Amino acid sequence: MMWIVALLAVLCALVTYFGLHSALVLILFALAIAAHIAGNALGTQLRANGNQPLPGEHGEVTSTSWRRAPAAEDFAPPSELCARRSLGLPIVIATILGGLLTAAAGGLLMIVMFERPPTWTAIIAGTIACGTLGAIWTFVGFGFVQVAGGAFFQATKKVDSNRNKPLPG
Repeated sequence: MMWIVALLAVLCALVTYFGLHSALVLILFALAIAAHIAGNALGTQLRANGNQPLPGEHGEVTSTSWRRAPAAEDFAPPSELCARRSLGLPIVIATILGGLLTAAAGGLLMIVMFERPPTWTAIIAGTIACGTLGAIWTFVGFGFVQVAGGAFFQATKKVDSNRNKPLPG
């Protein structure tokens, strides 16, 4: 219980000293460090336990003489994700359209939302900023969906278990 009180006191001090946004950034940074430490500890534990045999029905450790080296047929076929290739023309078109649409929306919103009209310099700067951010996020989002969709469609193809190659059709 005292840890919660101490944590709240530190949180209040951070907000008072640094401001709300800076305190939230510091908290996010501390949580990221804690997640990395926890992941490292978990990975170390899993690596240490990964080479030990599983216990049998009554808790005894079984012999590992039945284990054999894995053969190529034991693994799934390699995916196409390891191949480097261009995402093609669709992502270029989507990025340009996303940048143009967000630039237009940003410029119009600047004109509409302010009580007095902003200067032309402010409108141009806001339009360029919105268009740039829109193009970046459109590229990231569309690229992710395109790669994830390709991986999904490849993973759902029927595979010949004898040759580990996709079947036609």
